[in-house]
Amino acid sequence: MSFKDIADVINEYVGEDTDPVDKPQKSKDARAFEIFLQVKQSVEVAIELDMPADKIEELHIQYWRLSKLDNLEILACSR
Repeated sequence: MSFKDIADVINEYVGEDTDPVDKPQKSKDARAFEIFLQVKQSVEVAIELDMPADKIEELHIQYWRLSKLDNLEILACSR
């Protein structure tokens, strides 16, 4: 067993990524969609991503559209 094998086992155990290639950072929009998938409120998304409310509302409507929940978009826009 090599030192690399041992390091890989240790990194896997402590939860560190063993892949030396840096993964590209997701955009804030993509991260917002992931948070909406966790059924969190818009205010939680705004706080976690440090984004303005109007941008979060826009992303939430896009999320509904992508999730085939277009009826919610109609209700939101009619306010």
